[in-house]
Amino acid sequence: MTRFLFVVASVTVLTIHPAVAQQSPVTPDDYGQWESLGGSTLSPDGAWLVYQLRRVDEENELRIRPLDRDTARVVAYGSHAMFSPDSRWLAYAIGVSPEERERREEEEKPVKDKLGLLDLATGEETVIEEIDSFTFSKSGLYLAMRAYAPEDSDGEAADLF
Repeated sequence: MTRFLFVVASVTVLTIHPAVAQQSPVTPDDYGQWESLGGSTLSPDGAWLVYQLRRVDEENELRIRPLDRDTARVVAYGSHAMFSPDSRWLAYAIGVSPEERERREEEEKPVKDKLGLLDLATGEETVIEEIDSFTFSKSGLYLAMRAYAPEDSDGEAADLF
């Protein structure tokens, strides 16, 4: 029995070794292909799924998918998705590319997100500039949006829409 296990192990090692040796090493250009799932949310009525794909090269995206069709809307640099309680609307943050972020930081300019608001019934998207945070009312009839604080303030005062 021991001799049989030795033969099986030897054949396995000899079979696997050439296959492993033929693979080329991973290069930095390959890193951007590595993806992981970020947060995901199901709409209250169960008809929509939104999830984030995160990549090593930071080319992240948000995918919005109706569960009754095999399609998805892709939002580059989208995150923090939130459905309205009545499942009519989807709000999400829209960031900037890593290159844009780096450029703004070098220029010592603030990096500000946008708000994306998608009407799930019509597919119409509205983008609102410079929104720091947002939330729906419990009824879903209203969306509260907080703008970024002015640069000359102490950081605590900001407009609320």
